[in-house]
Amino acid sequence: MNKQERQISKNGEPQKNDTFNDLTEMIKVRSFESENLKFPHTEVEKKWADKWVEDNLYKANDNSEKPKFYVLDMYPYPSGSGLHVGHVEGYTATDIVSRYKRMNGFEVLHPMGWDSFGLPTENFAIKTGRDPHEVTEENINVFKKQCIRMGLSIDWNREIDTSKETYYKWTQKLFLDLYEKGLAHKAEAPVNWCTGCNTVISNEQVLDLKCERCDSPVETKKIEQWFFKITDYAERLIDDLDKVDWSENSKLIQKNWIGKTDGYEVSVDIVDSDKKIQIFTTDLTNLNDATFVVLAPESPLLSDFITEEYKENIDYYVKRITPQSAIDRKKSSLEKTGVFTGSYIINPITKEKMPVWVADYVQMEYGKGITLGIPSIDKKDKEFAQNYDIKIANSSTDKIIESNIIEILGDSLNIKTLYKLRDWLVSRERYWGAPIPIIHCKSCGDVPVPEDQLPVLLPKLDDFKPTGVPPLAKSEEFLNVTCPCCGETAQREAKTLDTFVDSAWYYLRFADPKNTDELGNKDLLDKWLPVDYYVGGADHLTGHLMYSRFVTKVLYDLKKINFDEPFTNLKHIGMISGEDGRKMSKRWGNSVNPVDVSNEVGSDALRLFEMFMGPLDLPKNWSNKGIIGPRRFIDKVWQFKDKVVDKEVSLEEIKNLNPLIEKITSGIESNRFNTAVSEFMKYLNTLNNQNEISKKSFEIFTKLLAPFAPFITEEIWKKLGHQESIHTSSWPEIFKQESQQKGIEISLMINGRFKGVILDKEWDGENINDEILSFISNDERFSKDIKGMNIKNIVYKKGKVVNIIK
Repeated sequence: MNKQERQISKNGEPQKNDTFNDLTEMIKVRSFESENLKFPHTEVEKKWADKWVEDNLYKANDNSEKPKFYVLDMYPYPSGSGLHVGHVEGYTATDIVSRYKRMNGFEVLHPMGWDSFGLPTENFAIKTGRDPHEVTEENINVFKKQCIRMGLSIDWNREIDTSKETYYKWTQKLFLDLYEKGLAHKAEAPVNWCTGCNTVISNEQVLDLKCERCDSPVETKKIEQWFFKITDYAERLIDDLDKVDWSENSKLIQKNWIGKTDGYEVSVDIVDSDKKIQIFTTDLTNLNDATFVVLAPESPLLSDFITEEYKENIDYYVKRITPQSAIDRKKSSLEKTGVFTGSYIINPITKEKMPVWVADYVQMEYGKGITLGIPSIDKKDKEFAQNYDIKIANSSTDKIIESNIIEILGDSLNIKTLYKLRDWLVSRERYWGAPIPIIHCKSCGDVPVPEDQLPVLLPKLDDFKPTGVPPLAKSEEFLNVTCPCCGETAQREAKTLDTFVDSAWYYLRFADPKNTDELGNKDLLDKWLPVDYYVGGADHLTGHLMYSRFVTKVLYDLKKINFDEPFTNLKHIGMISGEDGRKMSKRWGNSVNPVDVSNEVGSDALRLFEMFMGPLDLPKNWSNKGIIGPRRFIDKVWQFKDKVVDKEVSLEEIKNLNPLIEKITSGIESNRFNTAVSEFMKYLNTLNNQNEISKKSFEIFTKLLAPFAPFITEEIWKKLGHQESIHTSSWPEIFKQESQQKGIEISLMINGRFKGVILDKEWDGENINDEILSFISNDERFSKDIKGMNIKNIVYKKGKVVNIIK
């Protein structure tokens, strides 16, 4: 592309043409090695990108009788920088699966939406003096065009935007459902308060006592906040991981985050007080070696132990320590620091006084943030005890066995199970989010907004700069209302909901996105959900994925849906770093915009390259030179179309095609997309010395390639004389030779996954399913796959496929 072809407006924005041209002119093309590119990707991709959208080619049919398959990406936050090549990796994988499933007879739902509320857009709007509604709309427009440019087979009729009132009305209804069930509550809690952003931020956003966003000091405040009681579902969140097809490592991360621990709660006396305190321990025999007690700086019990003499020291210490990142405070290399509270408790076994300290190495992981200090056993406790001259018990002291201890403690002992999981803080003191649908009345207390008054609209404000008071409190029109219970003057809740609440249910809305009467029609929710194939980063395991599972279980308990796990099959993608090995960012100048690459070598080459770089779940480095290989492959495919002749398929062609069909099918089914691309390249090399290729064998090859490279295959399919789209054609079957079998071979699939081939029979009559099941059960290759299976349906297409649905 020459300079004259790159028409960029003076302000750096793309000139307005059509869907395709807006994208191809967006950014200055990155320089690649000069190549004699033979496939006219610009012309072909423009034609089909527009046509697929205009024809609604990928629209999911709610009334289809085909088996459903729901494919979903973790929807993106529409930032101003647009998609990056990391997005394209996951989106290409889901697109390959979507196209493959359609060709195998499934009704595929493959939608896209935008996680558009949140701080980045709000901060950008404040900085530039723009309306966040307009900023969001512009960013979404760019993202959508980029998705179309990449050839993603998305059903755009189901597009959602979480900042639209048609969406957040149901976010607010979800809040009310939880509130009515006793799962949404208000409580005062210590939080990290950014003095610059003037809002609550997480521990992970605090670096060296400063906000990672604005570098302002972070303070600890006790503020009344709204929480969802996810802790009520801790046990089910662990147990139900057995229901889903996730990696064992992903399951383990969630289990560790929930942190279930069985042990004992011991009631102990506080010296010079009539109060008792409960301390949790996993091993009662450790009581004999305990010499002190440690509280987390955030512990709500701290005030019970502070004496007047030590109050000033503790206040200063807690203010300095609490905002530090929880991750940093866990580092074993850091010196353990603490302050004595002035109080003691009595060890119930040794009867000795144990000093009570507050220390940075103890966190709010279990119970109320109080633990025994056992320096003879625990390395951190030992280091702390040595720093502050605290007694260390003689490790050679004979331990009392547990059953004597239980007898000694008697009624002061209870068996207890604790969890690290904390209730989910969902409120924010910011503007750009869904208003919380609660009204505060002096007489009636907190009153839920009546459902017929939803949505509580987010008002447009000229000034929403954070001041420490929620911006919505500035709007008298928004704030002042009448109590729906008593009719007296009342005020709305001025806080907004965190964006994680929006994303905790968005996957449900795609089943019925235009419904104005309910979150979604129950029949449609049951038809499409749960998600069959979900792809996104592993960094969401302890946030979004946990919250989504919780919300799904709540809705299941409320009988609004018939499933209690949202994502049947979860796949993670590895990060794509820059060529220098560092994370792509503006700071390092190593980011790669996919539109640049598509403009230069085509979206088909980009898609193939991203799949060829390595296994989907492993990290990898970008390579500008590396993409030339996939581009050359595209050119070779384009050249072979001129070698097609209308002749019988040769035995040599069959010999090469059958393994290719099996390997590509297996590669997609097992998510080994890199090996599938490799097989395409190997196959093409076998054709190098051939002057001609039969039309049928080239059609089979083109079909196999279609999910990976949709543009070139659609163009070739048209040139081969087909009127319908290649993406609505059927998936190739093993090429049969009459001499091989006395019968006809058809594909056997279980839940849409290819398992092998079986001989087709004359199955008919009322008991056709029983006949098919009996036949497969007697086949040693597949009997183990269906043994004990709860089979819902058997789909049989004569001469083509048997698909067993469980």
